[in-house]
Amino acid sequence: MAPDDWLNDTEVVFVLRTICDHSFQHYSLREIDGQRFISVPLPGDKLVASSADGLWEKK
Repeated sequence: MAPDDWLNDTEVVFVLRTICDHSFQHYSLREIDGQRFISVPLPGDKLVASSADGLWEKK
């Protein structure tokens, strides 16, 4: 691919999905006492509040 070539929509989706899958593979969504967090599943990890309800599967 030349530096001035453009990706089509399908290629862009694939590239971004691959980057995100690789970048966030060690993180997980957790629910503790009804509050939702993003964290690394390790002892002493830092919890980050998550308001991205669209990421959560329906129960």
